[in-house]
Amino acid sequence: MHAEHLLRSVIKAVEHAAYSHEPARWQFSIDGDDYLAESDGHRWTITANAPPAPADVKVTATTKSLAALVFAGSDNDIEISGDARQVERFRRVIGAMSDVVSSQAHSQDPAKP
Repeated sequence: MHAEHLLRSVIKAVEHAAYSHEPARWQFSIDGDDYLAESDGHRWTITANAPPAPADVKVTATTKSLAALVFAGSDNDIEISGDARQVERFRRVIGAMSDVVSSQAHSQDPAKP
């Protein structure tokens, strides 16, 4: 999976989530490429470049480690920095997405009770 496709899917999910209606600027440095995800509190956009000014949160990762964060809640091999309140919000939003993905996978697995 290409990093930009993963980021666009993640940001689309965040945009539709009830807990994401607050302005934010998240910079992702994934596999050496920079992306800026930005919300005005109503709509998210993502651009393939570094932000002209510091973002609220900066995430440095590989595509694989970002996928592990989103789908399994694992932050191994990921650096998350920035304003403490915004980093906590980022972790809360991504954690909630991970919980949803995990519970959906669990409920669709007939081998699990």
